[in-house]
Amino acid sequence: MGNSSHQARRVAPAQTISQALDETIRQLRADNALKAWSVIITFFGDAVVPRGGEVSAATVQALMQRFGTEAGAVRTAFSRLVRDGWVVREKRGRQSFYTLSAQGAEPFQRATRRIYSRRGPDDSRHGEWLLLFNPQADAGWAQAIQVEAHGVRLAVNCVLVDQPDLVSEELLHHDDYLLLRGRAEKVPQWLSALAGPDDLAQGLATLQARFSPLQHMLETDSIDPLDAMAMRCLLIHEWRRLLLKSADLSSALLPDDWPREPCRAFVARLYQALLCASETWLDEQGLATTASDAQAVLQRRFS
Repeated sequence: MGNSSHQARRVAPAQTISQALDETIRQLRADNALKAWSVIITFFGDAVVPRGGEVSAATVQALMQRFGTEAGAVRTAFSRLVRDGWVVREKRGRQSFYTLSAQGAEPFQRATRRIYSRRGPDDSRHGEWLLLFNPQADAGWAQAIQVEAHGVRLAVNCVLVDQPDLVSEELLHHDDYLLLRGRAEKVPQWLSALAGPDDLAQGLATLQARFSPLQHMLETDSIDPLDAMAMRCLLIHEWRRLLLKSADLSSALLPDDWPREPCRAFVARLYQALLCASETWLDEQGLATTASDAQAVLQRRFS
């Protein structure tokens, strides 16, 4: 009668989406991945720009509070962004409104196509690769190649290029450095390892592992609009951070089973699942928009 085998087992209550999001936020904060100024810039580029580019301080504080960021930290972040020229502030009565400056908008616009692309670089356009090595290189040399030929700096004096046709004759014929040329179908393993480091692969895998439970819960549960906006912002923030740290190279130059494209597909699915509810929150906050214009921008993302 009193035997424990006959006692009913306690079943842990199912975790809600809000609780699962709390856990994801806790993990990101533990990794120091939620710097207020950086998250604010992500929010601007992802959600505010399609709606005219202006947002009130109160709206940003409401979102940042969901991440556990206090109002004082948000004010400090905005002060830094204004001081550094990333955003412009306008006072209207007791309210402050912010827009991205030209300096702030340019980096996100430059990266937008890559962040929201449906797929990575087309392998068919990258039949050849070049490795340029300059033992006496300064930052300017590597920067010139990165800008001109979309090269990837593997070290301070070493740049990998998978679009050789973009490299000028002046850069190709230079006495101060070595040039190694190869075909995309024959890439040394040591070069692939430099182009696709293990820590970056782990970061992409961690992104999926952290957000996968939330994605599965969305298939059966509804989500609060604020939680949807918070999750969308965190998703793009992490994807942007990892993607822009990685080489924008064709998969032929990266290690086998490189996780960039599976992670891209995962992010795209979750992003689309969050759009409707997150846009509802933006509507509730009164962000100005021409609905058709905003929808056109959003529909082009990951498509």
